[in-house]
Amino acid sequence: MEAGLQPNTFGDWARLQGTRSKLETWQLKLLEEWFSSPEPSEIMKVMTSMFPEFRRVHACLCHKVGLEENDDVLAEKVLGMVN
Repeated sequence: MEAGLQPNTFGDWARLQGTRSKLETWQLKLLEEWFSSPEPSEIMKVMTSMFPEFRRVHACLCHKVGLEENDDVLAEKVLGMVN
């Protein structure tokens, strides 16, 4: 979304990684780092590591559509629901 590309259809991960991916190298690296085992403690650790990128993309998308970022309220509320 940030790059202005149409997202895959719901549940279609085929073009997210691999040779057909339209993601940048650094984005693919993040996906690799976010791999998790099914253990709840590992999942929470990975979720916590995703927060900075979530905040960055949130700010970028707010700017693109002309909305006030309001990061300390809405985004933190969403992240608090996960944590």
